[in-house]
Amino acid sequence: MHKFKALFRRKKGVKIENQLFRFSLTPSPIKDLKMLPRLEAIKDASQRNEVAFRLKVIEFHNSFGTEATVEAFGICRATIYRWKKLLKDSGGRLESLISKPRTPKRKCSKRWPQEVIEFILNYRREHPRKEKLKPLVDRFFR
Repeated sequence: MHKFKALFRRKKGVKIENQLFRFSLTPSPIKDLKMLPRLEAIKDASQRNEVAFRLKVIEFHNSFGTEATVEAFGICRATIYRWKKLLKDSGGRLESLISKPRTPKRKCSKRWPQEVIEFILNYRREHPRKEKLKPLVDRFFR
């Protein structure tokens, strides 16, 4: 570990290429072989690769520390600690490292009542230059 930190001290001010720390996903990226069958249990290949990468980052962080992990993978430290917390809080379940969908569970309904739509269309035909309709449309929603 000290040799690795010394490498960063010697190269201070020089950006270290990510190629020095690039790992392949084909050999077992996980040091703890007990997690390997659990990783293979994830059906979707893209999710499995995502979890394997995140595990690799966590293991690298445990071995070399925050500064080296940020330099090697280009991931901010808050993200690393969030992944570690997710894994710890779930009791080591690898499924917790799968990213959640970002779309909201409930989307706002943007349906307008038909009478409002008809009112707006008729009003625009009759008054093409009038700009503000909101005060007129608000009376439908009181």
